[in-house]
Amino acid sequence: MNTPKNNYRLLTFNVLAALILVFIQQGLLTGLPFGLASLNLALVALIFILVFTDLEVAFYWAVGLGFLLDLFTFYPFGAHLLSFGLTLLTAFLLLEKFFTNRSLYSFLALIAAASVFYQLFLLITAGLINLLTGAAGVDLGLNFWLFAGRELVFNLVAAIAIYYFQNFLSNRLKPVFLQKI
Repeated sequence: MNTPKNNYRLLTFNVLAALILVFIQQGLLTGLPFGLASLNLALVALIFILVFTDLEVAFYWAVGLGFLLDLFTFYPFGAHLLSFGLTLLTAFLLLEKFFTNRSLYSFLALIAAASVFYQLFLLITAGLINLLTGAAGVDLGLNFWLFAGRELVFNLVAAIAIYYFQNFLSNRLKPVFLQKI
């Protein structure tokens, strides 16, 4: 039953989950060695939320995660919010038009595309905001490309782990038309 009390519980749960996710992203992951700091757990979680729920729920998560990350990072305010929103719309279009099944390969391709588009949108958004405010430009040196490459690899590894964990917990990702003999 969908009562106002349940709606408030769900809202409270989602807000707390988004806060915890951002705190893990900014507090825990940034201090990890071996390039693990480049893992964008918020983006991976957003894509999985899109796949397992719908666009509306994922949009609220994108707004919440973008706003919270804008508060806790040194990017211009609004850069993460716009980047998450545009990445979500791109991922939704890819999910609806190109990836018709829920296989591991589809998830990996969607996570890879979302990671690339997120970095692209974040770069463009931060560059435009910096241009409009007269701040320093965006650096596209070797460190940027190394970080983007590490982010892509670690996002894919995290997606594999989350996919198999979800597959272990639920029958939602298992094909129903295949039977063992």
